Amino acid sequence: MKKLLIVLMISLFPLVWLLSATITADSPDEIEEKMEAFGEKVEAFGERVGEKAEMLGENIEFAIDGDDETRIITVNSTTESAGERAYMGVYYENLTLNKVRELDYPYNYGVLITGTGASSPAHQHGLAADDVLIEIDGKKCIDKDKFVKIIQSYMPDQTVPIKYFSYGEEKVMNFTFGRRPEKKVTTTTTKSVITSEKRLDYPSLEFMYTPYWYMMDDIEDVNDVIGKMGFDKLDEDGVFYNGFTGRIHVGKGFYLGAMGTSYKINRKVGHLISTSDSSNPIQPDEYKDSTKDFSVTRRMEFKSNWWGITIDKKFMLAKWIQPTLGIALGSGNQTLNFTQTNGVYNWNDLDNQFDSDSNNAMKMKRSYYIARPKADLYIGILSWLGIRAEGSYLIGYSSEPGWKETSGNFIIDNSPETTMNGYAFTVGPWISFGF
Repeated sequence: MKKLLIVLMISLFPLVWLLSATITADSPDEIEEKMEAFGEKVEAFGERVGEKAEMLGENIEFAIDGDDETRIITVNSTTESAGERAYMGVYYENLTLNKVRELDYPYNYGVLITGTGASSPAHQHGLAADDVLIEIDGKKCIDKDKFVKIIQSYMPDQTVPIKYFSYGEEKVMNFTFGRRPEKKVTTTTTKSVITSEKRLDYPSLEFMYTPYWYMMDDIEDVNDVIGKMGFDKLDEDGVFYNGFTGRIHVGKGFYLGAMGTSYKINRKVGHLISTSDSSNPIQPDEYKDSTKDFSVTRRMEFKSNWWGITIDKKFMLAKWIQPTLGIALGSGNQTLNFTQTNGVYNWNDLDNQFDSDSNNAMKMKRSYYIARPKADLYIGILSWLGIRAEGSYLIGYSSEPGWKETSGNFIIDNSPETTMNGYAFTVGPWISFGF
């Protein structure tokens, strides 16, 4: 048996080279040709190992199976029983720094499982390649040598707790050691020798604060009336909207979510009303028959918001870079509210004061159905935190003409058909759960 192990160790280097080889091609036909050549090399290697083992009196069968993405190398060897010693049935190696980064493993010790034996205790307990053994019965698996010593201290059929790392999570299970079989069949599976896409788990839940920079196409319509009322106009280069976005994975990289964002600004200016102006027939009682001008305070409030559901498709290029295409569907509105007052009210004369030009208010609103095609890019920083940038174009449709005065739902004469169309951009922190 020792001679056989020496043979296998000497032969290990070409096997590692074969299994770690990367195959590239420019066409399906070329891929098929290179795959066939790769299979012939592995089969030839197996025949050489079998010939050397036969010279040492060992019976080894070497077989290759699998599909275009995975090659399964099966070695059947007949050996004598190893006696009454605990048996897990795993293939293992020390962790490398690259593997720690790839698995996002949080510790600097552990033993990497590279495969499990067919019908072995490890296979029956659900252990698999790329799992990492952390502790056995409270004893840390520092490296391969420590792992072997730990196993040798137990007997078959003993049950102990083991801690291991699998698919990004620490897990604990009660593991029952087995008994080494008289006839042992060992099966190892190479991980993605030829693969079109590395398997990556999609985040289950994502959440983000979204400070949108929104550039409305028809901001001139709003600025026209704001300017005539004496207020500073909105920035034509865009304004900041505050909002939130969340979405949940529903399968195969598709996400269903919800989002909402809003903007609000208040402004105040002083305004002088001329009592001698013939176009101003209504005056406060205290200024009737007077040639004096009087001051009032004007206030303006502009509000805009949109919200809806989102449908997205994520493409997992890597764990740290994830582009997404999607669309948001919902509704939105814009509201303009103007008030004017001279700061003097009389409970017994509110009706006359509200009729006067010095104490009045007006609120206008326009509502929309919206569709917002969008694309975003997530760049990971930690396993749960990253930066997400999104670009989109908002398309708004209103089923009613013009703006409406909301107190009576009246259409305003000469009102423009203001759209809610515009570009929206956001960059912010993105939190993910459930990798």
